[in-house]
Amino acid sequence: DDINNVIEILVVVVFLYIITFASIYLFTLADKITSLYKEVSEMEKQKQLKDGLFKLTHEIKNPIAVCKGYLDMLDVNNKDKLQRYIPIISSEIDRSLNIMKDFMDYSKIKVEMEVIDMTLLLEDIYESFKILFTRNNIVLNYDNNYDDILIKGDYNRLKQVFINILKNSMESIVNDGIISIRTINVDKYVEIEIEDNGMGMTKEELGMIKAMFYTTKKNGTGLGMFMSYSTIKGHFNGDITFETEVNKGTTFNVILPLQ
Repeated sequence: DDINNVIEILVVVVFLYIITFASIYLFTLADKITSLYKEVSEMEKQKQLKDGLFKLTHEIKNPIAVCKGYLDMLDVNNKDKLQRYIPIISSEIDRSLNIMKDFMDYSKIKVEMEVIDMTLLLEDIYESFKILFTRNNIVLNYDNNYDDILIKGDYNRLKQVFINILKNSMESIVNDGIISIRTINVDKYVEIEIEDNGMGMTKEELGMIKAMFYTTKKNGTGLGMFMSYSTIKGHFNGDITFETEVNKGTTFNVILPLQ
């Protein structure tokens, strides 16, 4: 009996030792995991900051380019040009300020929803681009037979999306450019088609077009289409589809749910 009691005591002591050692080890491991998590979190913050700087740099170039284009054509002695160009320049400056404001919350794309008319938005974009396209010998066609296309969305965000697409189309054109904007369907969803006769894309390029930082441009950041796609997805899971053929052109189809 004495031997059995000693064995039982030894078993309890060993068991308590193991429990104590395991507890100490787990606490130490937990501290290491917590420290590692903090390091990873800090690295993620740095990555987000870097990504944000890329986004800011890329997105701010578009409105600045539009402003520069109109300022180059501005003639202070021509009242007609002043009346037409100054509101566009003012609008693009506002868009630049909105982009910089967004940089303060770069971790995600904010979409502020309100009821908007897509017809007004498309007409706004057409008026903003038609003179610049003419200057670059590109024909810009606009076809929309609908008076009111009401959706719930973010006017400025959607304008950025279409500007990114039109800019990509313009940059893909070598000569005798034609870009067409048309509404092809309004039934539960509105579908806006933008077609160009540019260089088109290979299957490999098409497969990567929505990826962050992927670009075929020498000075591109690869964020324009990524941010555009993220914005459209943020509009009640909208979508952007693509059809393309090398040396023939590309068709972008932006799909948004109706109000």
